[in-house]
Amino acid sequence: MRIAIYSDNAEWKRFAESCVRICEEAVEPLEIEVLGSEGTLLKAVRRKRYDLVLVNEPILRKTRGIFLKFLEGLLVGMIQTGPGCVWQFGRKTVVLEKQEIYYISSWQKEVSVHTAAEEYRIRTTMKQEEEHFSGDDFIRIHRNCLVNLAHVKEMEGNCLKLDNGEQLEISIRRKQQVRQSLHSFPGILGK
Repeated sequence: MRIAIYSDNAEWKRFAESCVRICEEAVEPLEIEVLGSEGTLLKAVRRKRYDLVLVNEPILRKTRGIFLKFLEGLLVGMIQTGPGCVWQFGRKTVVLEKQEIYYISSWQKEVSVHTAAEEYRIRTTMKQEEEHFSGDDFIRIHRNCLVNLAHVKEMEGNCLKLDNGEQLEISIRRKQQVRQSLHSFPGILGK
């Protein structure tokens, strides 16, 4: 994990670095860069990809816009190249890893992403989500449902049973395609 710490305050820098070092045993390799000026911070984030940037001092007004625009571009780039997914719904942003997603469903033009713990309403369409997850381990089992095969426990009749206990109905039209996908998916045995 690569972390950048920015502050003009030497005491805060030492404190932040010691807090991050506590995690060193659990997070390896851990690389920490302590930066003391806006110039070095801007150069560093342009040069390297960081997993975390801690900023204690307010960014000066003259460079704040440039810095925020750069961080926004950096975040978008990390999401596009990483395993995460980002959706907007109103003023809320939902960021999830693909393996967290059990299935995506729609009901009356509202699309929801279902995880083990929560359901998130998102602003998208099922068609967009199917295109987004094409090539991944997701399959459309119904016109209103896209399932992550990694969470499928078994197929029984016209239903898929997920490892969280939920059951999802498979459309008759897609049943053969779902069965073939399950047989070729390495994580599901005995189908």
